Amino acid sequence: MTYTVQVTDTPPSGTIPTGTVALSIDGTPLPAGTPNPVTLDGSGQAIFANVSLGFVGQHTITATFTSGDFAFANGTKTIFQSLAKAPTQTAVTVVSPLTPPNPVFGQPVTFRATVAAASPSPAGPPTTGTVSFFDGGVLIGSPQAVDGSGTAFITTTSLSAASHTISAIYNGQDPSYAQTVSPNIGSIANFVIDPASTSVGLLTSQNPSAAGQNVDLHGHRHGPGPERGQSHLRPGELLRRATLLAGSPKSLNGSNVVTLTTNSLTIAGSPHNITAVYVTNASYTAIPRTRSANRFSRMPPFR
Repeated sequence: MTYTVQVTDTPPSGTIPTGTVALSIDGTPLPAGTPNPVTLDGSGQAIFANVSLGFVGQHTITATFTSGDFAFANGTKTIFQSLAKAPTQTAVTVVSPLTPPNPVFGQPVTFRATVAAASPSPAGPPTTGTVSFFDGGVLIGSPQAVDGSGTAFITTTSLSAASHTISAIYNGQDPSYAQTVSPNIGSIANFVIDPASTSVGLLTSQNPSAAGQNVDLHGHRHGPGPERGQSHLRPGELLRRATLLAGSPKSLNGSNVVTLTTNSLTIAGSPHNITAVYVTNASYTAIPRTRSANRFSRMPPFR
């Protein structure tokens, strides 16, 4: 901060005063090493450069003139000045994985947010406080503390298979720095997460089995992350023409397993090819699994 003190006589006589001016802030002289007092120049001015007001809030600035001759009296002038928090700005970058290719669902992704003082503040970065990362308008995890360089990191596996906008906001806990507001909020647009690959396993409880016998078909989904999808169990290799054995998709349980019990398969067409297809979750790719699951024989006669 620069303060310029202009000393003039009252009423004007056309004579430029001589002497010195001392500056104080909240009743305290400027710190050692700062020129104080300052001798008036040929225009009657004293300039104080690089003055720090210290804490955020209102301050009392007092200039005291000491005359250099008997033609002018000493004098004092006081003003009040408020110091606001420094505005902040953020920048967001991807630390890992570096693309291309795009990360896939369930893969850890690390983002870095760099916080700095925004114009017109010449201050350095804040060294305390936290940064909140957002996926669109949704908070990712919890706020992360900044380090001594104003940098914060977050690692997440929660991003769905889609295009995302990742942004970061400094929350302004440092007493000298404000919360980041638009247009100073940094972001990454069109950050793409690809669907994760899956595999499907298929087992049967009886093979071969007798016609009319109950057979348990177990479909297993293998892939990263929590499971919210469903599995179709269908007979026949031509999936588009096949009929759903279950009548409707069966939901996987917490162990990524679905079980269907059926006695509807006939001797005709035996052995049957049973196909399990994982569907209905955009975060995973659907990969069918076909198995020659059951060879059926005729029911033995009663005796």
